[in-house]
Amino acid sequence: LTQQRVSAGLENTARVKQSEGTLALTRAGVASVQANIELARNQVASLVGAGPDRGLDLQRPNLAAPDGIVLPAALPVDLLGRRPDVTAARWRVEAAARGVAASEAAFYPNVNLVAFAGLQSIGLSKLFDASDRTIGAGSAVHLPVFNRGELRGALEAQQAQYDLSAGEYNQTLLDAVREVADVVANWRALEKETSEQQTALQAAQRSYELTLERYRAGLDNYLTVLSSQNQVLVAEALRAQLQARRLGFTADLVRALGGGYSPPSASQ
Repeated sequence: LTQQRVSAGLENTARVKQSEGTLALTRAGVASVQANIELARNQVASLVGAGPDRGLDLQRPNLAAPDGIVLPAALPVDLLGRRPDVTAARWRVEAAARGVAASEAAFYPNVNLVAFAGLQSIGLSKLFDASDRTIGAGSAVHLPVFNRGELRGALEAQQAQYDLSAGEYNQTLLDAVREVADVVANWRALEKETSEQQTALQAAQRSYELTLERYRAGLDNYLTVLSSQNQVLVAEALRAQLQARRLGFTADLVRALGGGYSPPSASQ
């Protein structure tokens, strides 16, 4: 249409070049999207253990707009307990705590009273053996108070391990909280952006309708109609991008929480 208007002397050549540039940019954008589609198909084929040709069977799905996906009003921090990294860190702390308890328990005598039978015949000097602290034939007497230095070192090592595990757990938990907070911040910013985009889309649609009415009434040319329609398409493309980001943030939230989340029912 622009070329026809130039030929009729109704438009200058600069307008034609501008239209050609816009068309070239649009084609470049389409080519980029097509390349991303091919890469995604190859990735899916690789994940299922098939060759690149497996991705050729994938067709465009008919997905409903994810308007029903909303940010939960409350996210209890207890949900982070399902994360594998938090769980593993907690288990390490619990294991270290049991190690400390075992080292502390070693300070208390654990004497088999049955072993005291017949001490008169054995002799008190033979009650404790420096090598294995045995009495008679296999009757164990455990009085660790005589080896306090070794036990103290073992206890301090276990306490150091506990402190290290507790510090790692705290840092893991803080990182998990930060990750959830980042997702929530991004989600809230997306909600504001979506609201503004919806306003822009409605304005573009109304402008297109008015321009089309003026064209049908002979008050405007069709290039103006196409320009208004292009603004609608740009707004709709942005809406699709925002919907994709919303789905991405949903996946990020599920991953950050270590699983999905359903609000508690009214009866709970």
